Amino acid sequence: MALAFVLVATVTFAGPAGEDDEAATAAEKEYVTDPSTGKQVLKPAYGGPITAALLTLPFDHADTWVSHAGGVIGGAALDKLGQADWAVDRSVNKLVTYYPESVVTGDLAESWENPDPLTYIYKIRDNVFFHDKPPVNGRQFTADDMAANYERLFAIGRFAGQEPAAHTWGTKGLPFESVTATDELTLQIKLSRPNADTHRQLFDDCHVRAYPPEIFDRLGDANNVIGTGPFIMNDYVSGTSITWDRNPNYWKDDEKYPGNRLPYADKLVMLMMSDEATRLAALRSGQIDITGETGVSRIKSIANAVQLQEDVPGIQLFPIALRSETSLSMRMDKPPLNDIRVRHALQMALDLKTVRDNYFLGFGDWQPMGSVGPAVIGYNNPFDTWPEELKKFWSYDPAGAE
Repeated sequence: MALAFVLVATVTFAGPAGEDDEAATAAEKEYVTDPSTGKQVLKPAYGGPITAALLTLPFDHADTWVSHAGGVIGGAALDKLGQADWAVDRSVNKLVTYYPESVVTGDLAESWENPDPLTYIYKIRDNVFFHDKPPVNGRQFTADDMAANYERLFAIGRFAGQEPAAHTWGTKGLPFESVTATDELTLQIKLSRPNADTHRQLFDDCHVRAYPPEIFDRLGDANNVIGTGPFIMNDYVSGTSITWDRNPNYWKDDEKYPGNRLPYADKLVMLMMSDEATRLAALRSGQIDITGETGVSRIKSIANAVQLQEDVPGIQLFPIALRSETSLSMRMDKPPLNDIRVRHALQMALDLKTVRDNYFLGFGDWQPMGSVGPAVIGYNNPFDTWPEELKKFWSYDPAGAE
């Protein structure tokens, strides 16, 4: 079991009804219905900055061609063809690392079709513009811009003969054959063989960002990042901070509240803080609003997270179940572990619920799970659905273990 936490002290947009908000009196609060859950939440409000903690970065580039980590710097300034719909009710899907195609929604792609197993056609949204900075100076985003990004990633088309992207994750594993802008707003992708997860992977969060081709050779300096995204890069200070300003010409509305043009915040600031104690102190003092998934600045100490909840009234805590970074493997080819009864006994002697309640202070899911965890709703097999013959070997039973 591995847990981490996102902690949010103050935000400028919607939060659960009934929580204290020192920035507004009860009379000033307005509530609206969250359409995905039916619950009353604070009405989204415009203005103000959001300041978040970010781990100190060992690099200064904003180029996801080099590594997915470039998106940590450039992400706020860049859009993608699409992504998971953040407005989905989290009780339906928690939108963890893997999310099903059913929750994918278009961003730069307004619509798409899959006429045959090898062909994917995307209609690019009209009237989307790059930031008004040289060398692009606010020109319109086109299908050819997106094609250039994919061609560079895969070293095909106009980038044939060059090196493909340095990373090996996600979309790079797709069997691309060609990427073509058939007109200004239509992108056609051809595969060399069918792949059932193509559409979702084309929207992969790590790598496929929409840079203007004019800046491909300038992304070694993070201050040069330009995109169509909700924030415009203002300043990158190596090892210290990143500052973005609100994009006044952003194209997108809030999925939950159509008519509310994004983003809500006027400014986004990330302060680089690798030390967890420093991040906690900054959150307590109001120097930052969020520490958590932004830049992987999670709080890993459960005790620290719980203590902060007690110390800071109204703080919001979001547990995240992560993969375990360490494991012990058994030599099942030698006695005594080559006897499955021994392995069953070891498992039955573990009181997982007590471990969760005491060591993990009640956080986490103590029930055994298969290779697909319970966060990936609709794909995993919950423990209570396992056959009884199997469940007994994964249940706490000291007598049975003996």
